[in-house]
Amino acid sequence: ALLGQVYADADRVGESLVSRIVVPTRQPAAASAFASILCSPGSEMSFDDMLSRLKEQGTATCLLYGKEDPWIRPIWGYRAKRILTEAPYLELSPAGHCPHHEVPE
Repeated sequence: ALLGQVYADADRVGESLVSRIVVPTRQPAAASAFASILCSPGSEMSFDDMLSRLKEQGTATCLLYGKEDPWIRPIWGYRAKRILTEAPYLELSPAGHCPHHEVPE
């Protein structure tokens, strides 16, 4: 299944995980929220401009990436780290697209 493709450890994909993902989709505004993400126009700000704004505002940021993520390559984290120099950068392995689920410890 799709989840097995983005988790470095397919054994982490089970009923508990699926339930945590599915529960929010049952909220009354879930469908319209999802549609707004898929159908929204591109941002008026570039990725670098957004990062610069985070830095200017002093927003606490932690950059967390799963090394085995097939969708988001770590290059985006490296790029963010160049701007958010104070932000910790953690690249976890083995971990895929959802490192906070795969290695919560």
